[in-house]
Amino acid sequence: MDLIIRDARLRHRDGVTDIGIAGGRIEVLAPRIAGHAAEEVDAAGQLTTPAFVEPHIHLDKVLTAERARENQTNVFEEAVAIMREVKRAYTVEDVADRATRVIHWMVGHGVTQVRSYVDVDTVVGLTALEGVLAARERCRRLAHVELIAFPQEGIWCDPGADELMRQAMERGADVVGGMPFAEMIAADSERHIEFALALARRFDRDVQMHVDESDDPGARTLHAYAVAAIKAGWQGRVTADHVTALAAYDDNYAAQVIGLVARARMNVVTLPTKLMRGGVRDKEPRRRGITRVKELLAAGVNVAYGQDVVQDGFLPFFGTGDPLQVGFLLAFAAQLSSRASIETLYDMATVNGARIMGRADHGIEVGRRADLIVVAAPSVQEAYRTQAARLAVVHDGRVVARNGRVVDG
Repeated sequence: MDLIIRDARLRHRDGVTDIGIAGGRIEVLAPRIAGHAAEEVDAAGQLTTPAFVEPHIHLDKVLTAERARENQTNVFEEAVAIMREVKRAYTVEDVADRATRVIHWMVGHGVTQVRSYVDVDTVVGLTALEGVLAARERCRRLAHVELIAFPQEGIWCDPGADELMRQAMERGADVVGGMPFAEMIAADSERHIEFALALARRFDRDVQMHVDESDDPGARTLHAYAVAAIKAGWQGRVTADHVTALAAYDDNYAAQVIGLVARARMNVVTLPTKLMRGGVRDKEPRRRGITRVKELLAAGVNVAYGQDVVQDGFLPFFGTGDPLQVGFLLAFAAQLSSRASIETLYDMATVNGARIMGRADHGIEVGRRADLIVVAAPSVQEAYRTQAARLAVVHDGRVVARNGRVVDG
């Protein structure tokens, strides 16, 4: 046996368990495993769970705040303009170095599965993609990283972006991205969605898009996206991120759209960092920039949460890549106040995120891939409350981080 984690406290199981790992997979779960392994970790009765999943981050943009002018208005459109200025100066090595640093941060926090958006447009071309591809290769022993080709500037309002998106998929992007509300008219937003789904069919890939990242109740591309996914037969392979306009809809229309989202088996990723900009134009009472998390969950929609941004033109001073920190923020924003809802919150950071990434073998069961974390807390609730240290992080059956620091890779 390659690795044994001793005296692990598993969720929904009494007592402690030894976890035996060989060939990158969980081989034995038992109260006590006889003998020894090449390496052993003493969990000492602390919470041991599947590793965290980060389903939405922008690794090309991370750690650029110092080179970005300050957003005096705090409005979204100004943040996009600021990052447009910043990314004109990207180099492949610059992007790779920054992305590598943040991947290391995330691994230290227990993240071993990552989906990152990467800007693909006529401003930056494929430079951002090449940089994050290089970072992925540098960190391949630490985490599984997938890249989403992301037309931040739109497709039809950025002539040439459509061809760059095709090139990005050929070059190595894993997922087709989009941002339909970036287009100037509704007809082009629908064309944007159709283009993304057609590109996904061509390359047999999932689609994951920024959808209705707005407080505007007139932002209704989520409805179009869900219907288009159903018509294209792409149910279960589509994800909508942000969907903050959903919170601005009247309840009847919101329920209709949520029903279509569920019918499309569409995943949703909520990003609580949007609290910084949600309702910034409002007078009191202000909207909060968070989607209808409870309603989506109640409808059976697979909901996860993500970091989004780390110290860039959108969020200059904050972001560590730690899912416990992001989840703590979301618990307050979405008013997840019961013990059961905090358990659901932890699912959102682990198994729900893995479902988005198609990682069906993510979990602590015999035969599944050994991607685990040992958290210095006795329970999920205490992990969030204390922002507990990650004592050990295991990826593909190897210990890759201890006490927040990468030790392998």
